Amino acid sequence: MDLCLFYEIKSNKVLLIQLLKEYLVPYLNLILTYLMIINLQLIEIHFKVKSSRRLKRFHKSKLGANQ
Repeated sequence: MDLCLFYEIKSNKVLLIQLLKEYLVPYLNLILTYLMIINLQLIEIHFKVKSSRRLKRFHKSKLGANQ
């Protein structure tokens, strides 16, 4: 491999990394925040469904015990 070509490829990689840092890093925090919000909403939905199932089971057992 030609030494000039090697350095050109290496400098292009460095340039690409610098561009990624410059443009993506400011948005990473925002993206992570959105992901955390979505995750929290999914967890909340999961527990609401779980608790409503428990309540239904509890009410069924109460009704069965009263009869």
